[in-house]
Amino acid sequence: MGSELRNRLLFGPLLAAVALGLIATDILLAVHWGSMALAILVLLTATREYARLCRPLAPGVQPWSIAVVSVPLVLLVFPGQNLLETPVPLPGVLLSSALLLVCLVQMMRHGLENFTANVAATMLGIVYLGVSMHLLVALSCIATPDDPSRGAKLLVLTLATCKCGDIAAYFGGRAFGKHKLAPKVSPGKTWEGFVASLFGSVGGTFLFAWLLQMINPPAVFAGLWQPIVWGLILGPAGVIGDLVESCLKRAAGVKDSGAGLPGFGGYLDVFDAVLIAAPIACGLAVFL
Repeated sequence: MGSELRNRLLFGPLLAAVALGLIATDILLAVHWGSMALAILVLLTATREYARLCRPLAPGVQPWSIAVVSVPLVLLVFPGQNLLETPVPLPGVLLSSALLLVCLVQMMRHGLENFTANVAATMLGIVYLGVSMHLLVALSCIATPDDPSRGAKLLVLTLATCKCGDIAAYFGGRAFGKHKLAPKVSPGKTWEGFVASLFGSVGGTFLFAWLLQMINPPAVFAGLWQPIVWGLILGPAGVIGDLVESCLKRAAGVKDSGAGLPGFGGYLDVFDAVLIAAPIACGLAVFL
C-alpha cells in the first residue's frame, strides 16, 4: 500500500467524522449552527490555499477581502427567513460592495499593476468560495412541515454524493483507466474513472439516504428516481469542480493546493467538488 493511499485511509475518515458530526447536530436538534460552522471552517482554510494558487498570475490577489466579504455572506443565511422578501437584498448589496472594496484595495496597494488580474482573481474567489458556502448553508436551512431537518440531510447527501463519486473515480481510474478525460487539464483523470464516479455518486446517494432515514425519519426522498437524478447530476458537477481546481493548480504549477492534509494535499483539494456542486444542489432541492 502506497503512502498516499495509507494517509487517505487514515485522514479521510477523520475529516468525514468532523463534517458529519457538525451536521448531525443540526439534524438531531433541528438547528443550523453546525452547517454554518462547517462552511466558515472550509471557507477560511480554503481561502488561503486559493490565494496561493492565484499568486503566480495575480500576485496582488486579496485573501483578506475574500474572507471579509465571504464570512458575512455565510452569516446572512437566516433559517426560516426568505432574504428575497426583505426590503433590501442583502447578499446582492454585499457582493456589489465587494467589487468596490476590492478595487479600492488594489488601487491603494498596487495602483495599475496587474489591476485586471488581481481584481478578477479576488472576485472569483468571493464567488467560488463565498457564494458557494452561502448556498451550502442555505441548502441546510430548507425545512418542510413534516421534516424540519430536511436541509441538513440534503447537505449530508451533497457531501456524500460528491465524495463517494470521488472515491469511486480514484479506484476505478487506477484499476481500469486508459482513456484520458481531460488531458490538458488533469492528465490523471480518465473516462473509465468518470463512469466509476457515476456509480459511486448514485450508490452513495442511496446509501446515505437510507442511513438518514434509519437514523432520523422521514426519508429525504419520496421515491427511487430522486436519488438517481440527484447522483447523476451532482456526481458530474463534482467532477467539474475537481477539474476547475486542477486548472488553478496547473496554472500555478503545483500538484496540490496545500500540504495540511497528508494524502489529500490541501483543504481545497478535499472540498473542490462540493464548491461547484453546492449551487446545483440548491436548485435540485426545489424540484426533488
